[in-house]
Amino acid sequence: MPRQDPRLTDAAQGVPQEIRDRTISHALYLERLKTQEANKVIAQLNRAYEDVVSQLENRLRKIKDRGFDAGPKTTRRLQEMAAGFRSILDPAYQGALAEQQQSLQDIARSETQWQAGTINHTIGIPVEMALPSASVLREIVSRRPFQGRLLRDWYKDLSEAHRQRLAEAVRLGVAEGQTTDQIVRRIRGTRAAGYTDGVMEIGRRQAEAVTRTAISHVSSNARSEMFKANDRVVKSVQWVSTLDSRTTPICRARDGKVYPVDGGPRPPAHIGCRSSVSPVLRSWQEMGIDANELPPSSRASMNGQVPETTTYNEWLRSRVNAGDMSVVREALGAKRAKLFAAGGLDVQRFVDRRGRQLTLKQLQDKERSAFEAAGVQL
Repeated sequence: MPRQDPRLTDAAQGVPQEIRDRTISHALYLERLKTQEANKVIAQLNRAYEDVVSQLENRLRKIKDRGFDAGPKTTRRLQEMAAGFRSILDPAYQGALAEQQQSLQDIARSETQWQAGTINHTIGIPVEMALPSASVLREIVSRRPFQGRLLRDWYKDLSEAHRQRLAEAVRLGVAEGQTTDQIVRRIRGTRAAGYTDGVMEIGRRQAEAVTRTAISHVSSNARSEMFKANDRVVKSVQWVSTLDSRTTPICRARDGKVYPVDGGPRPPAHIGCRSSVSPVLRSWQEMGIDANELPPSSRASMNGQVPETTTYNEWLRSRVNAGDMSVVREALGAKRAKLFAAGGLDVQRFVDRRGRQLTLKQLQDKERSAFEAAGVQL
């Protein structure tokens, strides 16, 4: 059934099935693109990490040759080592930032072109679509924060945090009397684990998360700018969440919600967010087009064909109806799954107005009857 958001004075009739399908398919493409871009960033950082290990081995051997003490000499040598890490890591992260900014510019332009093409294909008649200017796309990449920070600040923090972790790992190794090889393994990781059990792996994971989130941020903002520039065609915007057990509480609650073209939240809702947005199109009448003069195929594209099961809540409810409670438990946890299946609570009830997940105690205070119906006790 069509959904509407009470905050919209001009309620949307829903997203045409074809746009919805294309948006979901495109989201899968974006996830593959995120992996490719993250791999490029990690490959660049890995070269710097190897330089850090080489410098670490050389400096540690010199320190050990001179002997350790608990006094200022060893402290000074460790500080010099940390400064050496900075001289390698800062340029590496800045280089990765510069390359990612260029890639994000290309992604932003591609996203607006894809979205305009999708809308035109769905409408079925040629409609001139305005695209955001190059300066607007650059502003999205360089001057719009996501999760409270600009991209350059994320990279600055990544470099500093990585340097501090390395310095701390060396200090701990020295304090514990470890050998040079043991300290290096602490930092690099072990071959048996594919080098995923060392301090450096934390830096890789964090760089990947920032890269993925930055792409989500740029994609969402670029398409939103395109929607605003074409509000004669685009009526509002619908949140589209990934339908699987890894979807976060805030994205579960927002899935299917409709927001104004020029307002409301947009992905990413959190680090690593996989959500997207779909345009809700105006009717032919709202666009000033006489639908009776259009071919039947064009009229059909705008007749309110909206998928019946599109929201995360409806998808999860279908899993309950199919008896697949394992997916529901994996997504919500055992007690929330019972509240959802037997207590009648929708996923939107599990979060507050800001999308933060309520604790079970907070939920019980608000939904006592649901707890009783589901037989859930704290």
